[in-house]
Amino acid sequence: TSQNKVAARLSLSGATVSQVLHNNYRARLDAVEERVRGVFMNALVACPALGTMPTQVCQDWRSKAAVFRTGNPLRNRMYRECHRCPRYRPAPEVADDPA
Repeated sequence: TSQNKVAARLSLSGATVSQVLHNNYRARLDAVEERVRGVFMNALVACPALGTMPTQVCQDWRSKAAVFRTGNPLRNRMYRECHRCPRYRPAPEVADDPA
């Protein structure tokens, strides 16, 4: 299959897949690896809130949990549950550079 088809299945850009394959990807590879294991290897995780789910679904919920949004009860619940989960890693804070 093509890199673009793989990227679409992974919900990543074609450029990201190309960089990973050419060993030029500068961000964390563990996030890409986790996504590949979920999509292509059917890796599962035990979610305390929703039960067993594929790793990429867990990864999607964790990225949504970075910001609290009102209006959706499930999203509110997952915000709280993801922040309690040991798999959740908040995005690193960027220090203001007074340059």
